[in-house]
Amino acid sequence: MFVGEYLHRIDNKGRLILPSAYREELEQQFEDKFHVTVGVDDCLKVYPDTEWKKAVEDFATLPQADANTRYVVRMFVANASPTTIDKQGRIFIPGTLREKVGIAKDVYVVGMMETIEVWSKEKWEAYRKAFDKQSLDKYHQQLFDKGIFKK
Repeated sequence: MFVGEYLHRIDNKGRLILPSAYREELEQQFEDKFHVTVGVDDCLKVYPDTEWKKAVEDFATLPQADANTRYVVRMFVANASPTTIDKQGRIFIPGTLREKVGIAKDVYVVGMMETIEVWSKEKWEAYRKAFDKQSLDKYHQQLFDKGIFKK
């Protein structure tokens, strides 16, 4: 499970060193293949191969008669780029994907349980600031109401 946020840098060749905690998790799961695609909220989403296969299976169950569904699935799949982790713990992120979400050098690598998000430093910091304490309390209450958090 991927958790936490880590400030990292993408090198001149488009490679990103994954946080050591993530690499250890991946080694335990024997995962070395990934798919990087555009995620929601203007970030990139990195799927370990097993999670990628699950996501594609989920998309295959959606109604293809709906134009919005077709668009989302197309963008998800068309923007996907397969990659592997190298011996130094790096993955390659194509320039086209970095450009789409405004990533230059400094990025936050954010654990999202079964997947990883990659955000430009500026966008992640702005995203975090957008949620003040009152908003956060409201969302926590919604999670309590759904039984996700225990009081």
